[in-house]
Amino acid sequence: LIFVAGLNGHYLETWQKGDTVWPRDLLHRHIPSVRIWSFHYNATLGGTSNMGKIIDHARELLGKVKQERPDENDITAQMRPIVYIGHSLGGMLIKKAILISRSDPEFSALWHATRGAMFFAVPHHGLDMTAWRKFNTLVLKINPLAPGMVPTKRMEEQAIENSAALLEITDEFRPLQESLYFANFTEGKLMKGLHHLLVDEGRGWMDAPRKFELKLPDGDHLGICQLGRNDLKLDPAFAPHVVITQLQELIGAVKALEHISTAATTTLASLCPKGFHGYFFSKQATFGTCTRIAQRPQFQSWLGDSSESHMLWIQGPPASGKSFLARHIITDLIPPSTQKVAHCFLDDGVPGRESLQGLLRATLHHALRVEPELIEYFLVPVYSAATEGGRVVVSDDEIWTREVLVPMWPEVVARVTAKGVLTMVVDGFDELGVECRQGFLDCLDEFEERAEGREQWERLKVLLVSREDPEGDEGLSGKERFQVYRLTPEDVEGDMKRTVMEGLVDLLGWDEGVFDYQPLNVPDMSRLEEMCEAIVRESKGNYLLAKMASEEVAAEVTVPLATGEERKIEEVFDEVPLDIGGIYDRILKRMHENTTYLPFVRHVLRWAAFQLEALGEEELDTAVALGLAQDETPGSTIATQDLESFQRMFGDTRKMIEKHCGRAVQFQEGKLQLVHESLKERLIADLNPEMAYLEEGPSHATLASLCICYLTMPYFEDSGQPAANSLEEKIQQRLQDYPFARYATLHCFEHVESSRLSWLVVDSQVVSSWRLLKDKTTQFSICWSEMYWFLTR
Repeated sequence: LIFVAGLNGHYLETWQKGDTVWPRDLLHRHIPSVRIWSFHYNATLGGTSNMGKIIDHARELLGKVKQERPDENDITAQMRPIVYIGHSLGGMLIKKAILISRSDPEFSALWHATRGAMFFAVPHHGLDMTAWRKFNTLVLKINPLAPGMVPTKRMEEQAIENSAALLEITDEFRPLQESLYFANFTEGKLMKGLHHLLVDEGRGWMDAPRKFELKLPDGDHLGICQLGRNDLKLDPAFAPHVVITQLQELIGAVKALEHISTAATTTLASLCPKGFHGYFFSKQATFGTCTRIAQRPQFQSWLGDSSESHMLWIQGPPASGKSFLARHIITDLIPPSTQKVAHCFLDDGVPGRESLQGLLRATLHHALRVEPELIEYFLVPVYSAATEGGRVVVSDDEIWTREVLVPMWPEVVARVTAKGVLTMVVDGFDELGVECRQGFLDCLDEFEERAEGREQWERLKVLLVSREDPEGDEGLSGKERFQVYRLTPEDVEGDMKRTVMEGLVDLLGWDEGVFDYQPLNVPDMSRLEEMCEAIVRESKGNYLLAKMASEEVAAEVTVPLATGEERKIEEVFDEVPLDIGGIYDRILKRMHENTTYLPFVRHVLRWAAFQLEALGEEELDTAVALGLAQDETPGSTIATQDLESFQRMFGDTRKMIEKHCGRAVQFQEGKLQLVHESLKERLIADLNPEMAYLEEGPSHATLASLCICYLTMPYFEDSGQPAANSLEEKIQQRLQDYPFARYATLHCFEHVESSRLSWLVVDSQVVSSWRLLKDKTTQFSICWSEMYWFLTR
């Protein structure tokens, strides 16, 4: 159960009556085995003043929920019910969060687990302007943004404009209502200071098909969601009892995917790796960008019902924001009420995303979730045959081969489109080899043959996104069915300007949407606009370059302020190079100047550049500490106390990275990565003596040695007996206690292979440890084998 307070609310006090916070103090008596969270966010008028900030808070909410829920591959566990409870504008934030979870694959597991929501005095249909103005004034006087501040005319105007945003959210949310259950309570008592109800039945009514709705006669706008200990002793028909009953109903609501068998859920999880669909979606675009495509006739024709235009190919130059555009189309433009979406973001630098198999598996996974009953017919027989007789499958790639997927894909798509429109979006189509591109177009041909008439053929809408004129495309058969739209400078430049201005303005503290002031260290807006124009012009359509240049200017101006040195933005602007290589060199030079933290920086950069799977925070914490301990005593085994000492020394690894490596590496969805794949190319292309430690072969040898040294530490010198109910539980506990063991187990051998000749010169102590791991009679080897079996079973 996730509680979200409204405008100027508090994550505890909103739900408090007397000394009782009812979600915390009362619910567990009536609904056992439930986890209860309350979202703490900036709920002031300034923090919710426009749609951009509502979206930011909604994504923050989803990110926190995703982080708190267990990281399990089991679909059944992922379906553990989620119910949202919102008061006032908190309810609108919830609706926006559910909308995002429905369209953004990063949060798809949360959408599938969401059963519905309970709303208290939520203005689904906007607010009365007079009452809204009065209410905002009361709120700002009760809890001003700053001591002595009174609401300005601009604040009031913005709050009133926000009422239109509420209507927009309600309109967007309406198609999702048939999939969810709702309990909706409207206020029946005047709030002191108002002359009529703020959210009456007219403005708080929901038109959802599955809902319980009730007007609470004793609840004003603030008190409607406050329950005390004694309230539950009253008549069972009284509101608190109704609230409890409706929460139980919400938790008990079911979704289609829950009706399939355990075998089907296991098989579906095998088809597509966990986290595959969330790739790229953790990277946020600047608010308000990517909107111009909706005005283009070719796109409008494709998105609509045109029988001639259900295949579209958008092409554009490198680094022009094509992937952000693809995501915007998926999450914001394709209508969820009439079209179901299957998508794949391809990348030839990421294992699993560079082949026809990856594309077919990803889009099949989406299509089968639309029609779950097809899983038993198409997937389960293949999976059962591959695992028959307890056969151990080292990798799911052994099951879902090209020979299996190519004939299956057209049949599944034909079954899905027999019932409705299926829209496929494939980003990075040029990242596939020519043979794989032709293979996908051949699958489309096969589907056309299976479709029962032209009407069903046209129910499959396909959007390909790629660079302009990919090599080898001239000979592709089937590409002629696509209409091609080439991104123009007008499509890109407006978004670049918006992004650059955000980098120049927002990072310097300017927020003209809320406060009527201008920071002293910022030149006037006309000068910032001149700088923006210059950056966009010199970037020549390269979105990444423009974004990084503006961020570099802002970083150089803001960072020195902590030391008392204030630099003028014009000075920094003149110094920043307007080419990607020059900016990377500038960032790396700055990172290597602080000799105190240089060992830490080197280890983080090496892991970010050469990790074979993105490390989580706990894994990286151990990996970096291992490297530092090995630096301290080269040629010796790493003692447990030395490793744990280095782990304590640097404390919060994420904060250390943000402070010392933040312009080159980052955490996205809790995983380490370089800010852009082009940085790796820069790191290994031209190694000066200062960066020689990043040579590819020796780097893999170093990472291999760290994995091997860790797997031969005392933590793993005794495999032990199953202390719990099974071997699996024993191994799972070991992996929970030592998080880096997962990565080391899966990838140490791959790092050895990738090191090539560099492995011949590794330290003799590492070689001895490697022999221990490969000796099947040692406890270290048994531990390693058990974990490898568990992780790949």
